[in-house]
Parts: sequence; C-alpha cells; structure tokens
Amino acid sequence: MRVETAKSAAFVRRFRVRFQEVDRAGVIFFAHVLTRAHEVYEDFMHSLGFALAEVVGARGWRIPLAEARVSFLGAMRHEEEITVRLTVSRIGRSSYDLELTLQGPDATSRARVHTTHVLRDEAGAALALPQALRQGLEVYLSAG
Repeated sequence: MRVETAKSAAFVRRFRVRFQEVDRAGVIFFAHVLTRAHEVYEDFMHSLGFALAEVVGARGWRIPLAEARVSFLGAMRHEEEITVRLTVSRIGRSSYDLELTLQGPDATSRARVHTTHVLRDEAGAALALPQALRQGLEVYLSAG
C-alpha cells in the first residue's frame, strides 16, 4: 500500500505481533524488529519491480546492508497490530537509505529503523543504481 502525505509517499505494511516474537515480558524481542523491517523491505522492492529473488538470482546483483540502526521508542506487545511506514531518505550513486517507522494501534511510534543498502555485483564492486530502480525509490523520497 502507498500512502501520500504532504511531504512524500510512504510504503505501508501491517503485521500482528506473534506469540513466538515476544520475550518473557510480553514485548517483541529486539531482533524480530529487524526481521519485520526486512520483510517490509522485501515487499517494497517487489512493488518496485525488483523482487530480491530475481535481483540476486537472474541479475546477479547483491544489495547488502551497509548499516542498520534501530531506535526503540515503546513496547510492541503480543497481538498488537503494528503499522510500518517506509520512506527513502537518501539516494546515492550506488546506495540508498531507508527509514521505517513502526507504529502501534494508537499511532504512536514504537521503533524507528534506518538501513543503508549498497548495490554490488557478484564480485563485490559497487554498481550504479539502474534508472528504473532510482525512479522507483524517488517516489518515496522524503522531503526532509
């Protein structure tokens, strides 16, 4: 789902916190936040026409993470529906930064995830982002 705001478009997905994702305190275990962020990233890339299975397989590209950072702002509890809003904060020659905000059912931010992805060939050399990928990313580029 794509949601337009005054600043930019956001790619939006929702998930329900599962029992197997929570710790003894009943809140989502920190590593699962990155797993959920990556699931949204895969859906995002697929929506742009760059399904990761095809990109890594047929095209032989690699898009490894160069950086991943999470700020935990509030608890995400078992059975809560979480909304994830993904925007692009930077597009470089061969890399791009994503910002994902995870919000609870009351629309309060529960976590923020920042990731930097670098396009590389099979040998590890940086590749320029193809124009079609760049154009897809630009739709979700945040204004600030």
